[in-house]
Amino acid sequence: MGKKKIHINLIIIGYTYSGRSTTAGHLIYKCGGIKKRTIEKFEKEAAEMGKGFFKMAPERVRSLSRVCIPLVTLPDFEPLVEALLTYHGHEPQEMLWPEFFDAVNEAFLLYALLETDGAPEVLATLQVFTCCFVEALEKEDNQLKFALKTYFPYAPPSLVMALLRHPKDIPQGLRHQPLRRIAEMLRESVDDRTHGSCGGPFESWFLFVHFGGWADTVAEQLLMSGAEPPEALLWLLAFTYSPRDGSQPRAQTMAEVKAVLGHLRKLLRSPTLSARDLQAAAGERPGGATRPLACGRLIRHLLLNFLLWAPAGHTIAREVISHMAQTEETARETIGFLDQTLDRWDRLFMEAPASRQLARELLTELRTRPAQAR
Repeated sequence: MGKKKIHINLIIIGYTYSGRSTTAGHLIYKCGGIKKRTIEKFEKEAAEMGKGFFKMAPERVRSLSRVCIPLVTLPDFEPLVEALLTYHGHEPQEMLWPEFFDAVNEAFLLYALLETDGAPEVLATLQVFTCCFVEALEKEDNQLKFALKTYFPYAPPSLVMALLRHPKDIPQGLRHQPLRRIAEMLRESVDDRTHGSCGGPFESWFLFVHFGGWADTVAEQLLMSGAEPPEALLWLLAFTYSPRDGSQPRAQTMAEVKAVLGHLRKLLRSPTLSARDLQAAAGERPGGATRPLACGRLIRHLLLNFLLWAPAGHTIAREVISHMAQTEETARETIGFLDQTLDRWDRLFMEAPASRQLARELLTELRTRPAQAR
């Protein structure tokens, strides 16, 4: 007689997007809860779905998507997940189980965004997709607001509609107004949980970075404004670069960014400028303490914005970037920033010939520089 197995009940507890369903799925799979022949059956169905001529009953599609919820990150189930996401059965209603989308969204957040610390390449891909997606929706659906509610279920409709208004449709001198409103709504979603309108900080950040037109203009608006930087925009910049921070680390980042912006705005009015002046403006933490990675990246991007926009910054740009991009990692970061900036200027029809030329030259030089020289 075989040894009797002990049955136990497990409860997996965690924050939103902490990997609860993923952990459950991996436990079930690795403990033999899914038979090999079951996986082979799913693989066969996925292959048939991918051929296009195979039409599956809506109930079966819905059932398969429900089964896949805790298993979306397992390699054996990738073909089935891909087939479900791309399957079109020409049914009038959505066939996939609602929580299936949440599981895919969670996996994307955890592995594509959070684990890469919001790598520029990943964000750029996401933003291009969103731009094409919204354009397609506008052509097909007159009631855009209700269609978007399906894809951003946790976001307040007013926030989604504010993000849909592209910066290029607003004069440059007035863009700080909608940005401030966006920042206030996002902050309310993140800091004030009483309304229950949002799925948490990651969901808010995920929504905001979809719309790169706004996400990438915050630093420019703060730098070019002659007035005291509004707290709402400082918060938005700190949140964009490090959504995982709590209120205290974010407040520290905001204070450091505000100090750096103050120094940079003074340098904007200076007729002469040296690389040492800019390094001093970036400042250091008291006692020489190292800044968190996200805060350091944010301040480097402020300096790069300054070099591109300040006329005096053009003369020292190469010297500053040579000092800044000494490692392979910071060189890639600088290349990504310049590439994204040029793309954004193209989309916004930005008239800045001298800045464009400098950005292109710097980008070419960095890309052709040998790795060991970085």
